[in-house]
Amino acid sequence: MNRTEIEIALNRDRIATLEAFGGLSPEAMTSPATRSEHDENVWWTPKDHFSHMLRVERHFNNIITAFLGGEPRERGGGRGVPRRPVL
Repeated sequence: MNRTEIEIALNRDRIATLEAFGGLSPEAMTSPATRSEHDENVWWTPKDHFSHMLRVERHFNNIITAFLGGEPRERGGGRGVPRRPVL
């Protein structure tokens, strides 16, 4: 895939995701959907999943931005990992 094809695929998936979550009623967005892997008494809602997805995307964008900016370590949380180019 070239860059244009990748961007088109990402944008199509983004639209599909927004349509799927946007089509849920407020009640459905806050209804139990998935049992937590860490505590079986806790259920994730679609709203939780959407928020988690956004947080992961923002973190990923920060990593890429830092890498392209020449920063030697990942920012945030003291979890710095040396970056090495993929060969």
